[in-house]
Amino acid sequence: MRKNLIIFIDAFPFGSLEGTAFLATLPSRAKIRPGFGYSVNVKAELFGGLKPDAAGYLCEWTYDPDSALRKLQPLFTALRLFSHPYLLDRVVHKIVSKILRQNVFNIPFDRLGHYRKTGCAAYEQTFDKPTLFTEVDGIRMVRYSKYRTDRDNSVFDEAHRVLEAENDYSHIFLSLADLDALMHRQGMNSAAFREKIQALDQQVEKLWSQFRKKHRDAGLIVLSDHGMAPVTDTVSVKLENKFGPSRPDTYMYFIDATILRAWSRDSNLTNSIEQYLTELGHGQVLSQEERKRYGISSARFGDLIFLLDEGVVFIPSFFGKRFPLAMHGYRSELESQAGMLVSSESLTADEFTSTRVFEELRRIVTQELQVGTYA
Repeated sequence: MRKNLIIFIDAFPFGSLEGTAFLATLPSRAKIRPGFGYSVNVKAELFGGLKPDAAGYLCEWTYDPDSALRKLQPLFTALRLFSHPYLLDRVVHKIVSKILRQNVFNIPFDRLGHYRKTGCAAYEQTFDKPTLFTEVDGIRMVRYSKYRTDRDNSVFDEAHRVLEAENDYSHIFLSLADLDALMHRQGMNSAAFREKIQALDQQVEKLWSQFRKKHRDAGLIVLSDHGMAPVTDTVSVKLENKFGPSRPDTYMYFIDATILRAWSRDSNLTNSIEQYLTELGHGQVLSQEERKRYGISSARFGDLIFLLDEGVVFIPSFFGKRFPLAMHGYRSELESQAGMLVSSESLTADEFTSTRVFEELRRIVTQELQVGTYA
């Protein structure tokens, strides 16, 4: 069986391939249409073929009436005293995150106990569904999540060390994440973004060269989960001003950067919330047909799911008050959201949905050894 070097680069846009000297020369390339939501769900589609209904979660956090954090709600409510100024609030959120050993981001303390972290990257050991990494033996994982700073460079350094010291692997898999964070902070038209794309291109080429020297018959696969769109506008949602305090016996909601989910036992209230959101003029509530198509039909994901238009973000959201210069998580059909798949091996199509990428990856890494197509 051919040994493959598989490199996942979070948020590498398909359109940015034209700015690379090495990746653009690989013989096969394809556009990836991500599924609904953010990386935590798209990764389950890419590496497990699992849409949210099958994966069992939508987005990283969700409302859960049975959340284990509920017993701590009185303590969280007391922490509201530290919600002003904002910098103090951020410090307290970071302290709570450290104590709980899970990032609570900017989730309001007055209802944190009613939410639960459900999303997990498909290549992490805590992911509990079958994936490429459980179906294929001997994949050596080099993940960014073990590093706190300079993550991408640390991953490449570790991969080089693996190649120098180890032999008992079928394939090597790298996960990289710094490009996503850089685009959020500095945008897609910045010199920093262009330099990062070029640096990644050079690092991939260097590692591939070392990999091929060690394994004469080798394959290279580089892919991303989604692209990005420049942020041009913001929306502020004040549901409490319109519908009163958010409580489990009335309604609950969760605001991600581009998605708002709401839960209510009162259908009239749900309809009123839908009308309020629609009147914002910057997005749409997904229809049942759309939810079925995206694989987010489960009622656990919300009685309504509202998605913002391209280039618009919620400020503030439960992830912060900072204005991002670029964002993802919009409709997957948009060109800005397309991820990329490039390979030294032949691909069966020039465009894939993210769930079909899983099938393509499995086909490539399990095929019998053939004469390499990349010289």
